[in-house]
Amino acid sequence: MELKPYEIIESVIAGARLGTKVLDRPHLAWLGVKAAAPLMFHREHRLNRASRFGFQKIGSSRWSPGELAAYKHDCIATLAFFQRVLDARDGREPLVWLGWPVPIEVASGFDDVAAFVPEAFMAIANMVGTDGHVACLEAVEREGISDDICAMDRISLGAYLLEQIPTPAAIVSVAHPCDASRTTSQLMEYISGAPAYTIDTAYTKEDADVELYSKNLFEAIAFLEDTLGRKYNWDKFRRMVVVLNEQNRYLNEITHMNQSIPSAGLSLGLQTAWGSKITGAGNPELVESARAMYNVGRFRLRYPQLRRKVEKFRIIVADMPIVFSEMSMWIEKTFGGVVVGDYIGDAIFPEIDCTSLETMMMGVARDRLYMGMVKQAHGAARETVDDLERQIEQFSADCVIQNGHQGCKHNRALQRIVKDVCRRHDIPILIMEADIFDKRVMSEDEIKRELTNFFVANGFAS
Repeated sequence: MELKPYEIIESVIAGARLGTKVLDRPHLAWLGVKAAAPLMFHREHRLNRASRFGFQKIGSSRWSPGELAAYKHDCIATLAFFQRVLDARDGREPLVWLGWPVPIEVASGFDDVAAFVPEAFMAIANMVGTDGHVACLEAVEREGISDDICAMDRISLGAYLLEQIPTPAAIVSVAHPCDASRTTSQLMEYISGAPAYTIDTAYTKEDADVELYSKNLFEAIAFLEDTLGRKYNWDKFRRMVVVLNEQNRYLNEITHMNQSIPSAGLSLGLQTAWGSKITGAGNPELVESARAMYNVGRFRLRYPQLRRKVEKFRIIVADMPIVFSEMSMWIEKTFGGVVVGDYIGDAIFPEIDCTSLETMMMGVARDRLYMGMVKQAHGAARETVDDLERQIEQFSADCVIQNGHQGCKHNRALQRIVKDVCRRHDIPILIMEADIFDKRVMSEDEIKRELTNFFVANGFAS
């Protein structure tokens, strides 16, 4: 696939604009999505390549009108974020590349600075079809960059090489937890020539570690002020943290709702909230999205007899979900299995103390340590194991799936331990050999075949 300059981001902006209009009338949107399902649901092909990703982002025809109405606010936030990236391309404001888990607030607290987050880009690069990921990966491979780096980071690097992302004016990266993210930030620093600052992310969630992390965030902001010649807006930061607290309260409640039997069925919505929060933490639109999703869940738990979906078994995905396609809705429709938790669909966040700038920054730092992927991958292996034990018990899981993402050395090294956890709980586990971004490693059809065999072999399907 040959990409035009900025084709991916322009497609995302067009899709977000369409979403804000269409989802303003959620019942009509629901009918339209249902009508499109026969063309979209089962696999990507020539006729749906440019629109299937958007179809999957709004629930693959499995979402209710209430969930569609909630997602309208995510579309508004997405549009605002990526429009600023294009503004940076046009020279209207500088762009700051933020490695994960650098809080977006480090850049968005400026009044006239755009941010780019690799985790956000990899999640939307399929707006041009799944070959969008492949095109970015092939660009990196042509440069001889090692393919054992996580595909998420290689996609972002390839996107820069293919003129899908503007040149950054500054880079703020992290030394921990992801070695691929650190490597990619160093490569970006070398390729772009942009000045860089590296944060020493907290190794644990202990106060002393988080305090050091938060001090690094203050220093990163000072670095950006000096590099960009702009002043940080601390009043804006305070407002964003208050909004973040409110969003987190709803996300906590929604996560607890998925523990119910039957669950509220909102794990895909929580995955969406994870992606939106990475780029839009502090945006009031995300509070509206979380509030609407919370109301959907509360109604479902209050009136379970009105639910059309049948929950036959419950799944924990001990991994990031597959990104180049959407599997949870396919599992639900095909087998009646419900994903009740995964790395990013488990949103439990501590309350942030808004007493002072110092307590607020420490709260933002701790908040990112509780976000999916970082929560499981920072620190010792015990973090991941304890989190899986908790999910299996609290969410009454019947089985566990690990996608085996090729780029995550942390997760792959833990596979034997994860098997032992499942054995102790007497539940079956499937460990695949997929790459959640790169369909060339294991295609959608191959993943579905392996999932089907696992469900049949363990009595969940016939």
